[in-house]
Amino acid sequence: MSRHGPDNDSHGFHRLLPVRKVGEAGLAHDIEASGEERSRLASFLGVLSVETLKVGFRIQRWRARGLRLEGLLQARVVQSCVVTLEPVQSAVETRFERRFLPTEMIAPDGEGEEVFVDPDGEDPPEPLTHEIDLGVIAVEELALGLDPYPRKPGSVFAPEGSTAGDKPAPSPFAALARLKGRLGPKP
Repeated sequence: MSRHGPDNDSHGFHRLLPVRKVGEAGLAHDIEASGEERSRLASFLGVLSVETLKVGFRIQRWRARGLRLEGLLQARVVQSCVVTLEPVQSAVETRFERRFLPTEMIAPDGEGEEVFVDPDGEDPPEPLTHEIDLGVIAVEELALGLDPYPRKPGSVFAPEGSTAGDKPAPSPFAALARLKGRLGPKP
C-alpha cells in the first residue's frame, strides 16, 4: 500500500500536483481545506472538528529527476479532553520536508537482509510518479501534529471512586512494614 494511493481516500482531501508543473525554478503552492473537507477530516482523524487547515508548499527539483518538498502546515482543531471529555481547541503548526525519487532510483528493498535505520537520520525518499497528492501529505502531517492526549487547562485525572483532593491509597507494603516493627528482630 502506498502512502499516497487510493487506500487513503476516506479522508476526502486531495490536491493532485502534476510533477511536470515543477520547473527548474521550483514552485510555490498553497492549499486550504473547504468546510466539507474539514468535516470529513475531523471524522477521519477522530477529532471533534478541524476549524482551519492551510498548508504552504515550496517544491524544488532534487537529484536531477527527483523533487524536494518543504511545507508549513497551520491548523486549528478541537479535540476531546482525555480527562473531562470537554472540547479542547488547539493550534497545530509544523514544518516538514519530503523527498521523492523515481522508483528505479530508490534502492530496492532487500528481502531477508538486515536493514539499519537511523532514527535521527533523514527519512528515505518516497516513490515519485507523475503526480504528488499534496492533500494526503497535509493529512499525514496534521495527524502527526495532533496532541495524542489533549487536556483542558486545570483538568486533573482522579481514579474512579476518588476525587482530586483524596489522599492516595496506602501501599500494601506499608502494612507489612508496620507488622515487621511489632514482631521485633529476626532470631
